[in-house]
Amino acid sequence: MKRTYRKTVVRTIRQSLSRFLAIFAIVALGVGFLAGLLATTPDMRYSADRFFDETDLFDLRIVGTLGLTDEDVEAVRAIDGVEQVMPAYSADAIVNTPSGDGLVARIQSVPLDQIEEKEPQGYLNRMEVVEGRLPVKEDECVVEQGSDYQAMGFSVGDTLTISPDNEDWEDTFTRSELKVVGVVSTSAYFSIERESASVGDGTVDVVLYTGEQNFALDVWTDIYVQVEGAKAYDSLTDAYTDYVDLTAQKLEDISGERSRIRYEQVKTEAEEALADATAEYEDAKAEAEEKLADAEEELEDGRSEIEQNEKKLEDAQKEIEDGQAELDANKESLPGTLTAQQQQLADAQAKLIDAKAEYEAGVAQVEQKSQELADAKQQLEQAKQLVQLLEPSLTQAQEALPKLQARVDELKPTVESARQLADQLEAARAEAQTKRDAAAAELDAANTELTNAQAAIDAARGELTEEEWAAQKPDEAAPLLAARTQAQARVQTAQTGLDSAQQALDLATSQAEAARTQADAAQALLDEANSALAQGQQAVNETQAQLDTAKAQIAENEPKITEGEKQLEAAKAKLEEAKKQITEGEKQIAQGESALSMAPGLAQLELELAQEKLDSAKAELEDGTAQLEDAKQQLSEGEAEYAEQKKSAEEQLADAKQQLDDARKEIDELEEPEWYLLTRDENVSFASLKSNVQKVEAIARVFPVFFFLVAALVALTTMTRMVEEERLQIGTMKALGYSKKSIMAKYVIYAMTATVAGCVFGLLVGFNLFPTVIWNAYSMMYTLPKIYRLFNVPYAAIASGAAILCTLAATLNACWATLMEAPATLMLPKAPKAGKRILLERVRPVWKRMKFTHKVTARNLFRYKKRFFMTVVGIAGCTALLVTGFGLHDSISDIVNKQFGKVFTYDFTVSVRDPEEFEGSELEEVLGDSSLVTDWTLVHQEQSENEFDDITFETYLFVPQESSRIGSFVDLHERVSGDAVAFSETGVVITEKMSERANLSVGDTVTLENKDGRTGTFRVDGIVENYVENYVYMSAETYESGFGAAPEFDLVLGHAADDSDEGRAALNSTLLKTEGVAGVNQISDLKSTFSGMMQKIDIIVVVLIVSAGVLAFVVLYNLTNINITERTKEIATIKVLGFYDSEVSAYVYRESVALSVIGTLAGLVLGIFLHMFVIHSVEVDAVMFGRTIKPLSYVFSALLTLVFSALVNLVMHRKLRRISMVESMKAPE
Repeated sequence: MKRTYRKTVVRTIRQSLSRFLAIFAIVALGVGFLAGLLATTPDMRYSADRFFDETDLFDLRIVGTLGLTDEDVEAVRAIDGVEQVMPAYSADAIVNTPSGDGLVARIQSVPLDQIEEKEPQGYLNRMEVVEGRLPVKEDECVVEQGSDYQAMGFSVGDTLTISPDNEDWEDTFTRSELKVVGVVSTSAYFSIERESASVGDGTVDVVLYTGEQNFALDVWTDIYVQVEGAKAYDSLTDAYTDYVDLTAQKLEDISGERSRIRYEQVKTEAEEALADATAEYEDAKAEAEEKLADAEEELEDGRSEIEQNEKKLEDAQKEIEDGQAELDANKESLPGTLTAQQQQLADAQAKLIDAKAEYEAGVAQVEQKSQELADAKQQLEQAKQLVQLLEPSLTQAQEALPKLQARVDELKPTVESARQLADQLEAARAEAQTKRDAAAAELDAANTELTNAQAAIDAARGELTEEEWAAQKPDEAAPLLAARTQAQARVQTAQTGLDSAQQALDLATSQAEAARTQADAAQALLDEANSALAQGQQAVNETQAQLDTAKAQIAENEPKITEGEKQLEAAKAKLEEAKKQITEGEKQIAQGESALSMAPGLAQLELELAQEKLDSAKAELEDGTAQLEDAKQQLSEGEAEYAEQKKSAEEQLADAKQQLDDARKEIDELEEPEWYLLTRDENVSFASLKSNVQKVEAIARVFPVFFFLVAALVALTTMTRMVEEERLQIGTMKALGYSKKSIMAKYVIYAMTATVAGCVFGLLVGFNLFPTVIWNAYSMMYTLPKIYRLFNVPYAAIASGAAILCTLAATLNACWATLMEAPATLMLPKAPKAGKRILLERVRPVWKRMKFTHKVTARNLFRYKKRFFMTVVGIAGCTALLVTGFGLHDSISDIVNKQFGKVFTYDFTVSVRDPEEFEGSELEEVLGDSSLVTDWTLVHQEQSENEFDDITFETYLFVPQESSRIGSFVDLHERVSGDAVAFSETGVVITEKMSERANLSVGDTVTLENKDGRTGTFRVDGIVENYVENYVYMSAETYESGFGAAPEFDLVLGHAADDSDEGRAALNSTLLKTEGVAGVNQISDLKSTFSGMMQKIDIIVVVLIVSAGVLAFVVLYNLTNINITERTKEIATIKVLGFYDSEVSAYVYRESVALSVIGTLAGLVLGIFLHMFVIHSVEVDAVMFGRTIKPLSYVFSALLTLVFSALVNLVMHRKLRRISMVESMKAPE
């Protein structure tokens, strides 16, 4: 490549740096987003699997219903394919912190002799120290990092105590205190989601690890197995699952034999223990009967003594009653003597009280009248003062009115004269304007003639200069040169005429404006005089009205005030006389009260002496009675204690007998135990992470593709329009002899440089940013190690290859089409498209009212259809991505509240251990307690696996015991219409996701398989809304008819009386302590779990929305930049015509805003379909996302697009201001 050519390429990049950077940014965004999101799930899988391998997480976990023996451990170790085996103890218990708070703990054992070895054997699910150290002594433990232990009231160094409230805790643990020596992380528990527990409120608060020596259990509760060669597989893939299943099948094969051996062992031990317990029961029964007989004899002696003392007390009581009767008779005769005198005194006091009341009422009335009279006098004085004030003001206002009228009459002729002069000068200005327009037209014609003359000369001389051409072809040149000279003279003459006309126009304009200003000033003076006259007349009228009102008030109130003063004096005289009478009455009443008070004193003294003697006798009687009551109380307590002891002994004996009977029954009903083989998928943390990785992968497969397509479309448009824009340079290079290949290479190098740089940058950022952001976001929900960011070559090649191919193909296509034209054609500006009438012009009422600039905008929008459609498509794509992002958020956020509130309306579920013994059980009694449970019902629920299109689809068969009550616990309704769906007694009702997956409609038949492998065919009678899992609702009769067996109602649905956190915890605690309960689940806990899962997906949605927003900004910037660059000459022309910078910006932005609005509206519609496509693509069988986008999401999407459009316009304003009018006009030459 020649140096000059390289300079040309570099100069092109430098001169169009904004376009180059725009291509770079768009490619980087598209490639980075596509490759980064696609690479996120492989990075997450690799990082998680490496974490599991480094900590030796178990591959299989064995749990036995009757525990697991050492022989079982050895049998498992002997299986081919088993690499390591770790037996372990696990138990749930309530532990107390140093502050006394109780926590539900899951305590698990670890082999203390292996945890610090460099190459430990039989130590799986290894722990890594976060704080402190690992346990090395038997009384030590460590706490799992995910437990919020500090918020729970303890820390490293504290001692936790096994609560004595735990039932028979000594049978499980050998010690009651454990010292916390460290905090650890483990791959077995790395999620904040807590598992269910069998004690407390049913949820594990903290996980503890301690030595095996601290457990008192006779058998292991778990056996953890590591499969040989399993580490070679990615544990989050199906290949790992299939490989581990091979070893699991071998373990399944030996589980039957090992279970039978364990059954015989347990049964033998139980029968021996039962025989010993029966002997102890007989000895205890004989001892209890002997002690009860001695106690009965002592109680009989006490009863006899109490009867004798009761007779003595009855005689004393009779004597006291006789004395009391005599005293009461004397007291009754005393009041009769005093009654008459007291009545007279009372009547006098009543009359005095009435007189005082009348006097006080008269005083109040006089005071009120005095105040009213004072107020009237004050109002009269104010009215007189107002008259004195208003009379001079009225005189002055009346004298000023004639002067104001004279001023108005004086100004009217002046205003009329000024208006006539202004109209005359305006007519002169219009005439000058007409002459100036004619001169301008003459100048345009002369310029056109000059341009044509010059064009003829240029065409005739060819490659010669004018001098060479005139010398070689004088005959041809002379007339053409003369014509140009003549045209130049005409131009000069026309310019002179235009200047003269412009001066005349300016003079006429200034004179007209001055005359108009004088006329406006005269009119203002006239208006001011008229206003003053009107205000003066109004003031006269208002003052006269106030004066007349004040005089009328004075004439009316003066006589009333004089009469009131006379009445007040008469009332005061009457009150003085009444006061004297009241004073005399008070003296007479005081004398009567003194005489009456001394009369009863002597009689009362005699009565009190008699009462004193009677009280003394009563006190002696009460003492005797109290002693008797004490004796009775002692007897009663003795009898109660005897009855209690007897009852207790009988109950203890009955309980012992019942325990013996229960033990015998349990031995008789003892079933052969089972082994449950659990994989990592049954581990809460592992299953949660695996599910979320799958959701990330589902979204990454769909959303980035559309993102990339929008970016590629804009990059393609940019290169195509760049080649079209540089037609002149291409024509020049072609005329200078450059080959098509060389010319094309310039643009290919330009496009490839920007694209490759964007790919490199996008891959570097995408492969690091997106996995890190999403991994760190999930770290809020999990305790995760660092992420390993791998350079994924296939994804890099796909994303970069697609970007390079799109840009390169667009560049080659545009170059090839342009290079097919002749150099002379390319060197001329491309002829503008012919103007056409647009549809809006035919709407005359609208078109004729539009401004000129608005008409230009409307024509430009539809004249350049390619630019219109490419801009609208680019903006619509970005808006659609934003709508999809916000729509995903709406769809995800809808799930939890709709499923656990709108569909499932119950509060909790209880798994029944033995459905046949439910009736009359303790559990039924607890459920009947209205203070705990307001309503409940029994159902049968089992998992069903069915084949649809050769793919296994899991669903739950849901069978209520009472079909009529299903509506109180599950709301069956259609999603779209909201109409209720009737529960079918003869068919089934299925959920919407299942209907879509199996392509079923109402009236179709479906074949289902139950947990026992039986199949049945059922008619679909309804399809209902559901979001989490899939359900088939059927009656018990339909189930039995289809599968040939009756369902077992082993699940309780209930409504809690207290829905608070404390109420739910109390209910859980009560139910878990109830016999016959296998497990309890609160809907609020399920809701929290699913909310956490949905929030994790929401994190990805936020990343999508932010990325779509950035893409929208870059796309808008690039399209606006191209639009301005292509129209540089047009913009410079309107600047020459006198447009200010703000008007130029408005001229361009008006089109930009219109295109943004049109693109946004199209994007909102396109987003609906894209959202539905993405939703259907990322859904898994167990979850159905919401189908609706909230109105606010449309608003946010449109606002973001329009805000980005406004920001781009602000950024591009500087570029518009920097456009040079002279250079732009000279560019084509």
